[in-house]
Amino acid sequence: MTDSKAIAIKRGEFLAKQLIKHGLKLPDVAAKISKGMGKTVTRSAVNNKTVGTRGIHLDEVPFFAKLIGLPPSVLAWHFDAIEDLKSHYDPFEDFLEHKYDIDKVFTFVMKDRALEPEIKEKDRLLIERGTPEITEKTLVLIRGENSGYWVRYIKPELEGGYTLYCYDKENYSDQSLKDLNNINIVGRVVSVTRWQ
Repeated sequence: MTDSKAIAIKRGEFLAKQLIKHGLKLPDVAAKISKGMGKTVTRSAVNNKTVGTRGIHLDEVPFFAKLIGLPPSVLAWHFDAIEDLKSHYDPFEDFLEHKYDIDKVFTFVMKDRALEPEIKEKDRLLIERGTPEITEKTLVLIRGENSGYWVRYIKPELEGGYTLYCYDKENYSDQSLKDLNNINIVGRVVSVTRWQ
């Protein structure tokens, strides 16, 4: 079985389970997707997607995602190899288990190697928007003062204040912070998936 076929089946199984959970029948799903997209999507076409015979096209993702209450970025999560399915937990299930607010989550692709080997460049992160309470080591997405975004750990110190750090000490030294007022935390990293 090719990697792409295995991935289509994996995503199809997830979609089928969620449609059943939401009490959605194939004819109803086909009608809703057709209405949303402004073109005919047949019951057979929907069935093919739930069994992995056909993949979910990117332009269909937002409409399927809306039906099952997930952000499009989560449903569109991409794996390139079977090994990825085996070695990383399922972000779909993670999303449902923790009941993240659908309006506050988005995906972000890691731009550098500052947190390798734990997080590699081009890994995909699920971010929960908002400033989290930092009571322990927390992985966050930060917006730079001028431009760009970076992912770093923040940990509170016993004597007060915080340390902002990553693993690449050669290029990025630790920063001591009195408080968090001068950094722009976009949100907390809630899951990481290696996708290539």
